[in-house]
Amino acid sequence: MNWILIESNSINKVKYEFGILEIVFHNGGYYKYFDVSEDIYESFLSSNSKGSYFNKCIKNIYKYQKI
Repeated sequence: MNWILIESNSINKVKYEFGILEIVFHNGGYYKYFDVSEDIYESFLSSNSKGSYFNKCIKNIYKYQKI
């Protein structure tokens, strides 16, 4: 899947494939989050505040790797 540019103060772009959510932040951080359900990914994309949704429903919940 291709990168999707995000309108967010903190998140630049995301990519999702096979349960792996990749997020690139405006500050240059690049992370992979594992075992993320497609429902969570779709809710993230449709949320009004991507940063808030990330902080509430993804960060510190899913295992991740800093790239």
